[in-house]
Amino acid sequence: ARAGGPDLLAALVADPRTRAAEVLARAAVEPHTVLARVESHFEPTP
Repeated sequence: ARAGGPDLLAALVADPRTRAAEVLARAAVEPHTVLARVESHFEPTP
């Protein structure tokens, strides 16, 4: 199985130690909000 873009984004922002989460926080975007929105729009892939 291959991870798609939303899967990768969710994985990156789920861990607050990642650079992606840091960049979002600096832009005043809560990483957990992004994660919740990604999860609400897409079904997880098996």
